[in-house]
Amino acid sequence: MNEAKRKHSIWREYWREFLIVLIGLAAANAIFISRAFRQSTTIDPGTAGQLGSFVGGYIGAMFALIGIVLLFST
Repeated sequence: MNEAKRKHSIWREYWREFLIVLIGLAAANAIFISRAFRQSTTIDPGTAGQLGSFVGGYIGAMFALIGIVLLFST
């Protein structure tokens, strides 16, 4: 019973951080709804490079968001 109470208090204590992460992830993933990434089925090296750059920036933004949330929580 003590373990369940502790888990409940963690959600209650850090609800703001969880909410910030969820909103940030939803906003960052909203770009994939766009049709710009679903135009054709062939692979072009130039566009594959651009996609790689995009994914690198995307992952960097996720780390920045997580870092801001951790900084806020401290």
